[in-house]
Amino acid sequence: MHVARDLHVEEIRSGSGGITAASTAETAIIDYFARGPMNQAVRVTSYREFESSFGGLHPWSEGSYAVRQYFLNGGEAAWLVRVPAGDPRTATVLLTGGSLTVTAANPGGWGNNLQVCVTAGDSEFILSVREHGVAGGEVFAGLTMNPASPQYAIRVVNESSQLIRLTDEGSGEFPSAGDGWQSLQDGSDGDLSDSSSFAAALRNGICALDALTQSHVDLMCFPSAPELGAHTASVYSDAIAYCEQFGIFLIVDLPKSVALVDDLAAWIAENDGLRNKNAAVYFPRTLVVDPLGNGELRNIACSGSVLGLYARTDAARGVWRAPSGTDALLVGVTLPSRLTDRENAAVSSLGVNALRTFPSSGPVSWGSRTLEGADLLASEWRYIPVRRMALFLERSLNEGSSWIMFESNGEALWSKIRLSFRKFLGDLFLQGAFEGTTPRDAFFVKCDSETTSQADIDAGIVNIVVGFAPSKPAEFVVIRMQRITGEVAA
Repeated sequence: MHVARDLHVEEIRSGSGGITAASTAETAIIDYFARGPMNQAVRVTSYREFESSFGGLHPWSEGSYAVRQYFLNGGEAAWLVRVPAGDPRTATVLLTGGSLTVTAANPGGWGNNLQVCVTAGDSEFILSVREHGVAGGEVFAGLTMNPASPQYAIRVVNESSQLIRLTDEGSGEFPSAGDGWQSLQDGSDGDLSDSSSFAAALRNGICALDALTQSHVDLMCFPSAPELGAHTASVYSDAIAYCEQFGIFLIVDLPKSVALVDDLAAWIAENDGLRNKNAAVYFPRTLVVDPLGNGELRNIACSGSVLGLYARTDAARGVWRAPSGTDALLVGVTLPSRLTDRENAAVSSLGVNALRTFPSSGPVSWGSRTLEGADLLASEWRYIPVRRMALFLERSLNEGSSWIMFESNGEALWSKIRLSFRKFLGDLFLQGAFEGTTPRDAFFVKCDSETTSQADIDAGIVNIVVGFAPSKPAEFVVIRMQRITGEVAA
């Protein structure tokens, strides 16, 4: 058989890469936790990991119950920020011999459960660490007090221990074995009674997310914020401003005092300044069986459960689908009241989402409105899936078009942008993300001499207009983007 050899293939670089879908459900929960790094965003992917790193449920920590509900309802990744309550202290002990001070890895009463033991040799020693009630522990062998040695105790332990930190007291003495195990002492959880101080800590905790240069938070909540009285609004106002800046969606929780629909109407009127397209609120709060309270029901903020539902819905159906309806089951909760259809209508008209119980399904999320979703506002961002879809598209398209900065501004670039964006949006169309029977009905991308003027070209700016047709409302929603190119007129 003769095989032709005259086929020539030439690979031509397009200059643009494919656009990758951004995350939609990376969730930040900012609150007091029993242990863990302070004012740092730490990613956990399971409740067991949360127990190991942050101590699990704690009676003071509304956030701990929210984390539990988040993973129970389908959450996959949470960025946890532990903020201080009052002035917590770190447990510590001076080892026998006075050469080393041992402190817990972070503040809190949890450190009082730590014990350390030195086993001394001729020229090196072993340091063992254990935590009361926790299996396992840490053992560091071959340690020395010589700063020039790779086995210098301070360096080895402080770089690898999850439980303790060491300080060299400068005596130059070798730590002695002493009398066996020595307990760390004087750790304290602080005090949550000062609501002004705790509100400031929560607001400061938002800044911990700034360090996530390679990751992005999509969702956010503050489960303790609603019980801070006059200081609640300041926490949520700062959070909303941050969410606006970085394209994050916030769940605002209600205080325990909002138990009736009339209470809700009054709360909405008092907090009208919190209305925002990047936020939503749910009514009523939820009840969970409390393992720390002899199995009694505990009234908790619903944000953890709701955000877990968001993550579950995104994974199963897409961010463009509403996290509501008979299949939007809230796992592990009961509701303190059963809303009537009339009450549901009243709640919805305020731009609040009802949580309801039906005999055939159990407790479900029954609404899907942003805090701009009140009937009187008639906002284009009244629906949660529409707003979250827009945030998803903005970030996906922005991150996927970074190559533009290396290109010359002109028709060749504009054509590449249209091709790249349409490919990404076309793939979403095939997944059912948009209304319409054809791509032309579902979305458009405009990038040409009409969107980008000669003055823009001279300034190195390209303007892109993207429109998409969500299932609700039927009309197009328009996103305008501006990117810097690699060519600026002198």
